[in-house]
Amino acid sequence: MIPQRHTYNEKSQALTTMKLTLKPEHQKLIEAKLDTGRYANPDEIIAEALQLLSKRDQYQQWVEDIGQKIDIAAEQLDRGEGIDGETAIAQLKARLQKKGLEIMRVVKGERDLDAFFSENL
Repeated sequence: MIPQRHTYNEKSQALTTMKLTLKPEHQKLIEAKLDTGRYANPDEIIAEALQLLSKRDQYQQWVEDIGQKIDIAAEQLDRGEGIDGETAIAQLKARLQKKGLEIMRVVKGERDLDAFFSENL
């Protein structure tokens, strides 16, 4: 268990209490992080660790999604459904130019910024 040698921040709001048993190396890591002064208590360290774990899970899901899209694209190319590189670049340039023109309309006040973002994000 982590010794309660550090003062807990009174502003933190614990929703539930959970008793954890840590491996000695994990306890030492938490204590070392507390000793840096960056964290006021173990809860802050755990919260940051859980946030990073969540981000890693999101990234892993993104990687899986991209992998599936790549597989689909490869199958389409195998069936001859692809386009050549020059055509793809031309299409991308046209899309970027269109977006650039829309942004210029926003800058000039000819187009509402909120509407632009709601359509493009």
